[in-house]
Amino acid sequence: MLPVFTAATFLGAALLFAIQPFAARQALPVFGGSPAVWNTAVMFFQTVLLLGYIYAHLLTTRLGARAQVVVHGVVLAGAVALPIGLGAGPGLGDTPGVWALLAILAMGVGLPFFAVSSAGPLIQRWFGATDHRTAHDPYFLYAASNAGSFVGLLAYPFLIEPALSVSEQAVGWRIGFVVFAVLVMACGLRMWSVARRTGPALEPTGPTGSTAPPPPAAAEPRGGRWRQRAAWMFFAFVPSSLMIGVTQYLSTDIAAVPLLWIVPLGLYLLTFVAAFSRAGDRVSAVAQRVWPFAAVTVVLAFLLDARHPFEAIVVLHLVLLAAAGCLCHGRLRAGRPGVARLTEFYLFLSIGGALAGVFHTFVAPAVFDDLHEYPLAIVLACVAMPAAARAPSGWHRLLWLVPPALLLGVWLGPRATAMQPDGSRDPLLLLTAGVPALLLFLVSMHPRVFLATTAALLLGVVARGDGSRIELRERTFFGVHTVRISHDGRFRELSHGTAVHGSESLDPAARGEPLAYYHRGGPAGHVFATLGDRFARVGLVGLGAGSMAAYGREGQAFDFFEIDPTVVRIAQDPAWFSFLDSSAADVRVVLGDGRLTLAHEPDGTYDCLVLDAFSSDSVPVHLLTQEAVALYARKLSPGGVLLFHLSNRHLDLAPFAAAAAESAGMACIESRDERTSEQVAETGRQASRWMVASADPSMLEPFARDVRWEVPRVASRPWTDARADIVAALRSDQRAGPAGPRDNR
Repeated sequence: MLPVFTAATFLGAALLFAIQPFAARQALPVFGGSPAVWNTAVMFFQTVLLLGYIYAHLLTTRLGARAQVVVHGVVLAGAVALPIGLGAGPGLGDTPGVWALLAILAMGVGLPFFAVSSAGPLIQRWFGATDHRTAHDPYFLYAASNAGSFVGLLAYPFLIEPALSVSEQAVGWRIGFVVFAVLVMACGLRMWSVARRTGPALEPTGPTGSTAPPPPAAAEPRGGRWRQRAAWMFFAFVPSSLMIGVTQYLSTDIAAVPLLWIVPLGLYLLTFVAAFSRAGDRVSAVAQRVWPFAAVTVVLAFLLDARHPFEAIVVLHLVLLAAAGCLCHGRLRAGRPGVARLTEFYLFLSIGGALAGVFHTFVAPAVFDDLHEYPLAIVLACVAMPAAARAPSGWHRLLWLVPPALLLGVWLGPRATAMQPDGSRDPLLLLTAGVPALLLFLVSMHPRVFLATTAALLLGVVARGDGSRIELRERTFFGVHTVRISHDGRFRELSHGTAVHGSESLDPAARGEPLAYYHRGGPAGHVFATLGDRFARVGLVGLGAGSMAAYGREGQAFDFFEIDPTVVRIAQDPAWFSFLDSSAADVRVVLGDGRLTLAHEPDGTYDCLVLDAFSSDSVPVHLLTQEAVALYARKLSPGGVLLFHLSNRHLDLAPFAAAAAESAGMACIESRDERTSEQVAETGRQASRWMVASADPSMLEPFARDVRWEVPRVASRPWTDARADIVAALRSDQRAGPAGPRDNR
């Protein structure tokens, strides 16, 4: 029966992790493509996983063998009977947020996920109650579980999503679940048959194999047991928190898509597999050596605000996650109990993971006005380093002066970046990066001092800010919105995450003049100067500071579609920005996801549609798919034009937008507005990239004759609602810029 127990564990884990991107992928369009969709989904799945572990613990500790099999059979049958998939439900899609998303997930996949989530500890506990020669140490099945999880994750973006529609994915998952249920019931019947033959199974007095820890020599005090449980929760919390933090870092500036969710989660699972394998001790030893180097490098990246080259920065953060995961999961492996407490062990691990999800979804947004939870998780990971053989003594006690010295130095000292605006090295680099790096490595041999120094450096980075004057900072489900006065005091800017989403001069004579990517000398200004008198009604997906309203003329109607109420409130307040208030056009703001709310407008309504929706620097992918562009085409009047804002630091979006427009029968032309950092600082005008598409070629003729415009390269196939190849966008064109929204961090 060992292959049956292994297969059930592996398949259950694969189903468990294949359904997560499947569900979150369906929720993205309803919730504006926000990176918070995945973080909230992770919290939901971690919480349901915790409920599944509680259920497995109570089932195996409170009921006999026969009752366990019967009760779990009923749960599996109920899950098989329910449909799989998400539906927005009445009204839920109109009020996007955490609670609406949780409700949709609970209704769509709650019970099936719960039924599968209990499989890991339940099957291992059932295996431990059999008469198999390895029943005393079933933890090897945990490695099979994590391997199945990893396979399920990889299968989704590379096999399932490209090959199957959403409905076919649901059918395939249901078939897999039926096979899984049969395997689980076979495991339960095997355990029951052993119990009937041998009588009530005695709890093992302790493992006799080579990998599990021996039983304590004497009764363990209750306080000691709770300290052990707290350690289990802590060492499960930290890598889970880091995984969510790294995912948010990747998806905020690139795109919220399954591939970028799966890479950190898959790596996180691999650290579980490695730590709980037979080579776990060696893995932990390597992680202890790698962690200080990874932590120091990431802290310095925060210190210098380094974001390029992007590929190297991504690898750096993934190495940090891998080192911390192996370090913390190695501590869990070393502290695992015998079979008698197996389900309790997994229960407290799941509590730690669920607490990480709750912290990132509910606590951090309420406590922090910026994304400080990721640096905090890095500091907590330093706690996992084993204590030094000897504490600092003698002159080594002076090392405790390093943390406060670095805190003050970073907070009050000069700022430096890896590169100057002209591409040269910053002369302060050696002082502001070299000295902290040297001191960090110096104290890395003393884990407690290293912990304090890391915390001091990150606290100093947070405390010093970016040098601008913050007038408003507000964090919502969709990100962090900041209204600030520029460093030179000449402009007021609205930023979302790391990108500027609107700018206005503080000079009363220049109030209401569009700046940033929307200035009159750029592509957007050129389009409205050339064709603006033909636009009776303009639709704009994405509001920002309302800069595009400056192009409104008497008798025109401008309809903005914006999903975030906070952005609407900021743009409509003339104390912040005057674009909406001073526009000559009749301005209307519609609250909701641009694609979903635009679908309610009559076909042929707009003479121009502007696609200008960003979440930080990433464009919500569902707004650029073939299906989305087909919707926009239906909403255009005869001869109408689509205007895409495609600026991005990391993705070459134009070929895929052009492919989607071509599939809708439109011709395209694009323009890149190149600007130096000095020009941006002097004028407030940002570099940008725009594309115009129309089914009427005559609308593009004025641009075709202008050297600033060119025919874009067209991707071999457009993005669709079922598949978006982000990797191709990353590698397709090294000239993906002008970089797009300026980095503010």
